[in-house]
Amino acid sequence: METARVRSLLPPEEATHLVSAATNESGELVLVMDTPGWAARVRYCLGALPSANVKIRVLPREG
Repeated sequence: METARVRSLLPPEEATHLVSAATNESGELVLVMDTPGWAARVRYCLGALPSANVKIRVLPREG
């Protein structure tokens, strides 16, 4: 599942903090968020995503 598709499924606030989304070789959906706080918030939105296996990572944006 690509990043744009996942963004469209998330609420707008959470979607703006999504850095990337990809399916790994194990079939898990990996979401990369820009802060730990937004990673925690996006956990409450996982029901909106079609994948049952989701991992959330944090990668701060530079700037």
